[in-house]
Amino acid sequence: MLVGAGPDFDVIIVGGGHNGLVAGSYLAGSGLRVLLLERRETIGGLCATAELFPGVRGNLVANSAHNFEAKVLSDLRLEQHGLKWTESLRPSSFISFPDGRRVVSWPDVADVRKEFDRFAPGDYEAQRRLLDDIMELATALDVSFFGPPPSFAEVASRPKTAAQEELFAKVMFGSATDLVREHLKSEELQSSLAMLAATGNFLGPATPGTAFQLMHRALYRGSSAVRNRPKISAAADFASRAPIGGMGAITEALANSFLARGGQIRTACAVEQIKVGSKGVEGVVVEGGEEISAGVVASAINPKTTILDLVPEDAIDPDARSAFAGVGMAGCMSKVYVALNDLPQFACATDRAENDLLARCGFRIGMTQDAMQQSYVAATRGDWSGDPIIYGLVQTAADPTLAPEGRHVMSLSVSYAPYHLAVGDWKSIGNTWAKHVLGFLSPHISNLDQIVEDYRYLTPRDLENEFGLLEGHALHGNITASRAFNWRPVAGFSDYRAPVRGLYFCSNGTWPALYVSGLAGHNAAHEIQRDLADQERSQFDAGVFDEGFQ
Repeated sequence: MLVGAGPDFDVIIVGGGHNGLVAGSYLAGSGLRVLLLERRETIGGLCATAELFPGVRGNLVANSAHNFEAKVLSDLRLEQHGLKWTESLRPSSFISFPDGRRVVSWPDVADVRKEFDRFAPGDYEAQRRLLDDIMELATALDVSFFGPPPSFAEVASRPKTAAQEELFAKVMFGSATDLVREHLKSEELQSSLAMLAATGNFLGPATPGTAFQLMHRALYRGSSAVRNRPKISAAADFASRAPIGGMGAITEALANSFLARGGQIRTACAVEQIKVGSKGVEGVVVEGGEEISAGVVASAINPKTTILDLVPEDAIDPDARSAFAGVGMAGCMSKVYVALNDLPQFACATDRAENDLLARCGFRIGMTQDAMQQSYVAATRGDWSGDPIIYGLVQTAADPTLAPEGRHVMSLSVSYAPYHLAVGDWKSIGNTWAKHVLGFLSPHISNLDQIVEDYRYLTPRDLENEFGLLEGHALHGNITASRAFNWRPVAGFSDYRAPVRGLYFCSNGTWPALYVSGLAGHNAAHEIQRDLADQERSQFDAGVFDEGFQ
């Protein structure tokens, strides 16, 4: 099935991150001639492993594979293409508070209840009821993540009871702070949930709309498309594993799958323009002026960047172009990498054996919701000095293939580092900011000062310059109800089709924006296949019609 005899390729994929590789693999597997172009020297985008320090490798940006879609894993045979997993990490995560207390996600419910009871007896049951109510609502809404999204108006008509209607309003429009304070007594337990809602987005927990993040994964798990199949990526055994070799092992396996299906990859090849003719997309122009023709281009980069920077202005309806231009994109995420000569000793661990277990977990550094909100407000004013939200991982504790024995790397994802600074620039203040982050972390790791060998960091400006992330926003825009469903990326273009015939979006800037899941690539590829099949059918029908009059 070919678009035509003339083009060099049937499909060109712009961007070699996980979604671009997923889309390319599905399309190449259907017999199409597919070329993937990546501006960096290596593929993987944010889902990559790199040598962070001499002899020590680690995750470059993304730290967690727990959202990766099991259907994609199976369809593309990634494990046959080299992807291997660590043993299940139990517990899989914990949150540490300044006073030495913590909440650990032990596999045994009784143990988790004990953790909660240290803060407020009864809050475990209260949180369980809240999450159960959210899941019950998600089941009623039945929103599929496997294809173009339903409109918000359609989703809003699906709650079945008055209680569900009330909860719907709160999770779609309310703040995480309001929701958790309604149900939980302990400030620490409230903040542990609210932190989940704020991280990644440039929002504070008290910002209206943040409660949607507590609904987002539930929508996936509650859909009939997921409930009616035997294995899902949200299952505990999947969520507690990590790819051996870091997150780059996922994109390496995806690249192997893509190449095995006949796809081609060119790295260090930046696309400067998407060519558009009278009938739609005609191909791309890459750095240096080379033109490569194709009837379909799928963009795995930010939709806003695609429309404003790559598509000629006169090829886009002014209203559509204006809609994309109006999407806010300021980011607040940054990275700090720390080389260690020993395992961290977490202040909240009760003994060495427990510490060894916690060292293998993902961890969060807890603070009050008010402190988070204050940091957010300060960041909106260009001030980076507030308390940061930190998500951390000592990869080498669970995956010793990444470093020599006795050496470790800690990867920190840090929120509330604003792209736009009120004073100075990131080049001059980056090191001061990194020390600020490590200083905030230090009380939670008692031996941190003794075991740090080196550190490095990526600021929001670095993320933009290195990975093309517009204004450093790793999610291609905040994930709230007003930037989901039929509004992602903008109204009228949520079905992966851009406002140019033959141009498609397949990045996290589209529905369902579920982090490192591969679903945007999966969904866009299937829409492209559907359109090409329709075109082929129309051409065949037209040929038969013409023959009848010869």
